[in-house]
Amino acid sequence: MGAVALFISLSGVAYAATGGNFILGQSNTASSSTQLSASGASTNSALKVTNTNTAAGATGLQIDVPSGHAPMTVNRSTKVENLNADLLDGVNSNAFIRKGVTQSAAVTTAGGVVDVANTGTTNGVQAKAADPGSSGVYGENTSGGGYGVAGRSGTLGNAVYGDNTGGGYAGYFEDKVHVGTDLDIGGAVQCSGCIGAGDIGGKVNDSNALDGIDSTGFVQGGGAAAGQAVAIQLGTNLFLGPPLLGVLRFVYACPSNPADNGTLGIYNDSGSPVNFFVDSGGANPTYAQIGTAAGSNFFNLGAAAAGDSYHIQAQGALGILTVDAATVNRSGDCHVQVQGLLTR
Repeated sequence: MGAVALFISLSGVAYAATGGNFILGQSNTASSSTQLSASGASTNSALKVTNTNTAAGATGLQIDVPSGHAPMTVNRSTKVENLNADLLDGVNSNAFIRKGVTQSAAVTTAGGVVDVANTGTTNGVQAKAADPGSSGVYGENTSGGGYGVAGRSGTLGNAVYGDNTGGGYAGYFEDKVHVGTDLDIGGAVQCSGCIGAGDIGGKVNDSNALDGIDSTGFVQGGGAAAGQAVAIQLGTNLFLGPPLLGVLRFVYACPSNPADNGTLGIYNDSGSPVNFFVDSGGANPTYAQIGTAAGSNFFNLGAAAAGDSYHIQAQGALGILTVDAATVNRSGDCHVQVQGLLTR
């Protein structure tokens, strides 16, 4: 008995039971820890506490510790069935994203309903899908405007990046596609080595027509078209311009008296002889071969003061030039115009 100390307070409320018996129905106090070990085959637990009180707030076990101390310690990480914790690291469940549960919030400031910031070198959000009909990332805006998926990059980055390692597409769009313009970077669409001549075959949408006109509605083959027109002062000889399409150069002698006939001169500046035909309403067209040497490189046509017109064909090394020319002497000047089509 000398090794056992039992202290009973005079008030009858608390019992000092270090080394003594555990007094049921009373407050017990010990100066050292109390341990219980059990190995009986008839029980699943070393200690079972049952509270039959059905009042609100009744519990089977209450543990009180000083502030900043854990209420209990365990030596295993095995799951405890039916243990219901209201917080995870001090955070309530509504602060976490749950599988299959739509996240909904009215966010009107910077940021989003879900914010992800990656300060490393990989992806902020990475999603994968295995089914051909599913999407790794899907975006939709149901307002009738706005963006389903939006991206923004810095000076040298890419707002949206696509890469296809198989036979599909790095980017696929249905219906209308709008591309804005940023002249500071040289235009809206920039492509480096993405399409070669051999990558395009057949028609692309309406590329077989230009403003709805099929290729048969245009002059085909190599060549060019051009026109010249001038008003010439009375009493003046004036070239209409440089050689028309590099073949013939036209000059008009406007008389001082507009009632007098003028002269339409035609020079061969092609560098090789040309076969020259001109029709001005006669029974047969006039033919001449115009050379390149001085004195043989021009052909003159009389022009009626009230107006005249000419249909000309000239064939040489550059091709066949077809020209329609018209002249008229007016009260204060002479008007001359030519239009040519060169085919090779």
